[in-house]
Formats: sequence, C-alpha cells, structure tokens
Amino acid sequence: MEKKEFKSKWENYWYYYKYHTLAGMFVLVVLVIIVIACTNRTGEVELTLVDTTALVVETNMKEEIYEGFSKKNNIDKSGLLIKTQADYVDDITAERTGAKSIGGAIESGEIDGIFVYRGIEIKEEYIGDIEKTLPEDLLKELEEYLIGYLCVDENGETYSSETTAGIVVNDAKRFVETYGDVEDYVVLQIPQNCKHLENVVSFIKYLFDIQ
Repeated sequence: MEKKEFKSKWENYWYYYKYHTLAGMFVLVVLVIIVIACTNRTGEVELTLVDTTALVVETNMKEEIYEGFSKKNNIDKSGLLIKTQADYVDDITAERTGAKSIGGAIESGEIDGIFVYRGIEIKEEYIGDIEKTLPEDLLKELEEYLIGYLCVDENGETYSSETTAGIVVNDAKRFVETYGDVEDYVVLQIPQNCKHLENVVSFIKYLFDIQ
C-alpha cells in the first residue's frame, strides 16, 4: 500500500515538476564541473620571463634561481614561466603565418621581463624607459647596473643612449652563483606595460640579494 502511495506521489511530482528538477540537476552538474576544474588548476602564470640569450634558459636558472625565488616569495612554481625566443617569431614570419612576434607579445603585456645580450636589446619602442617602470628606491640600489640602449650615429659609431634600457645582471649575486663569469653583458629589460610588476620587482631583488 505504501509503495503504491509513494509511486502515486512521485508520478504526480514528476508530472508537475519534471522540467524544474532537470534544470536543477543540470545546474548542479555544471557547478560540480567548475569546482573540479578550479581544484585541479595548477595556478595562473604570475611572472613571464623570456630569454633571447640561449643562456638563461638552462636548467640551472630554473632549478637554482627560480626554485628559491618561488619559495621565498610564495609564488607557485607552475606559475613562474620562462620562454625562449624560439617561442616567438620575427615580424615577417608573424605577418605571413598569423603567429605572434616577440614585439607583439611585449606590446600585449604578455612578457614581464626579457633577458638579452648587450647590443641586441629589444627596441625602445617596445620596452621604453625602465626608469619609468621600476620604483625609485630599487633604481637607486641598481644605479651602477643600469644601461642605456645601444645606438649608432651617422658615422657608424656606437654609443649608449640616455634612455635606460635595462639592468646588467652579470654581477647579480645569484646570477654569478649560477653561471660564474659571463663575458658578454646580459641585460634584463622590463616592458612598461608588464602585468606583474610586483613580482618583477621581487625577482630583481632576489637576483641581486637586495633586502
């Protein structure tokens, strides 16, 4: 008797509330999927550095410098990303294939910092003046390491511009500990529209062991 009564009530409920129930179940399934996706996510990229030198991309940088920096600043290592120039293409190839050039990546704010060799700095039109990007107190600490853009005059002679292009990192404590002496200048440039300036500043301080 009870089974028949329950069946009758269920059939009555289902007749009037079928679509409401199905809609509720759909919403519940979507919420569960969202929660699972968020739980499994490895973390947002919190600092994007690019290496054009074929030096910094070595595993030493990732293991010795990034590992320590991630722990000290509580940054998820999976969110600390380094790319090489090979990940981007020159402007001509970009135009032909639709891929993004390194210049385009800088302009869009995708890149927070870029390691270059002295003499092949990424153009001022992309990076701008690093003194307009970094805080004054940090610039004061790094005064002896700041370097201008490499320019060529009408006679073909090279000279350094008054605009600050970047920071020479050769003598940075943790760079030296990782690589030893490097003959050519390695310069870290910071685009003016980088997305994670706070983390860039922390990274520079860590690199130079500035408290």
